[in-house]
Amino acid sequence: GRDIIHLMQLKAVRFDYIDGPADRAGFIAQAVQTVFTELVEVQADGTLGMRTDELLPIMLHAFKRLLRLLVNKGVITPADISGIEPDT
Repeated sequence: GRDIIHLMQLKAVRFDYIDGPADRAGFIAQAVQTVFTELVEVQADGTLGMRTDELLPIMLHAFKRLLRLLVNKGVITPADISGIEPDT
């Protein structure tokens, strides 16, 4: 699906905020904006902000799709993922 392909385009990075915490893990908003435009917005100070909390459901959905694909290909069995709730 679209989400899996788009997630593969993202690159996790480590960075330091100019006026804030150092050694943070995350994504560069400009890069995310090219893939998930709806998750990036311009802040009051003109910088880009990302709603990372809204990325989590997309990631979970993609993960479940990948698990189903692995079952369909015979790499894992349905019993291996029996406790995982399907997406509705």
